[in-house]
Amino acid sequence: TGFPPYTASHRNSGNQSVACAVCHKVDAPEGPGPDLNAPSCFSPSFNSVTCHSGGPGAANHSVPNLDPTHLTAIDFGNCSTCHSDTGTSPVSAAPNCVSCHTNYASSNPLTTKNCTSCHGDPPTGTSTYPNIEGGHAEHNALPEVAGVCSACHNGLDPGTGASAQLAHYTVAKSKTSPGDVSILATYNAKNTTASFGSLSCSNVSCHGGQTINWTSSINVNTDAGCNQCHRRRSVSDQCNSPFSVEHGRSQHVNAGCTACHNTTKLADPAAGRHFLALSTTAMEVRGSVTIGGGTTDVVTYNPGGSVGTGSCTPQSGVGCHGTQSW
Repeated sequence: TGFPPYTASHRNSGNQSVACAVCHKVDAPEGPGPDLNAPSCFSPSFNSVTCHSGGPGAANHSVPNLDPTHLTAIDFGNCSTCHSDTGTSPVSAAPNCVSCHTNYASSNPLTTKNCTSCHGDPPTGTSTYPNIEGGHAEHNALPEVAGVCSACHNGLDPGTGASAQLAHYTVAKSKTSPGDVSILATYNAKNTTASFGSLSCSNVSCHGGQTINWTSSINVNTDAGCNQCHRRRSVSDQCNSPFSVEHGRSQHVNAGCTACHNTTKLADPAAGRHFLALSTTAMEVRGSVTIGGGTTDVVTYNPGGSVGTGSCTPQSGVGCHGTQSW
């Protein structure tokens, strides 16, 4: 009429298989046990009886099962009843370890109990989810983004609690396009919502609202690299796109960004502060302080105190102009 109450000995991991096997089929393949009316542990509805609907072999079996059986090597024998390290598992519905722990060979989850059993930190692989590097290394080298996975994977920080970890794994294992990317609203471009799809970021403030392929690279020391995030416009369509009549002059457009803007100054934290304030949309530093010197076409540039009060002196022979105000 009812299932006998559990006792400590039944639930102890060292005795559970012995205790259950008095009535149930506790090893693969699924089938009847000593008691023909007792459901098999490997079937959610053997003999039309459902007990462990979320147990071994069932479609809704929790992956991973965040209990000592899953997390400690001493109990790993219980997992191997259903799962194999690699290859085909004893129970067909049970995935092998490497299907989730993609770094299993070099980072066994029983000894390395952190993110790296599934992916690098940040991901370091080539084409296997969830360890696809893409632009992870480049983003992780930037201030405010380094080590902050939630900037692009909003709400998926596994944290330290079992429920938070299970939520992380449940979403990650779905592998649905566009994966588990959910960009923080902090990084929305002007009047648009940041998104990710088809391996590309769109409407992200850091990239000036332009669509950038996740696997592409940007050389920030070239005019082509500048144009992947900045656009010359006569109106302010994005927060990081320069807009003025001077930027729109054909001779400036034809010369390119690096003809005037010194990438060495851009990279100097004390001057250009390039990439140092990605989580804000405001331009904290005037771009004019990065003009001139180095390999640019500008000999001297005085930004002045306000718009229209600066002056630019190009190198002679560059086909530009003499000293003019900006």
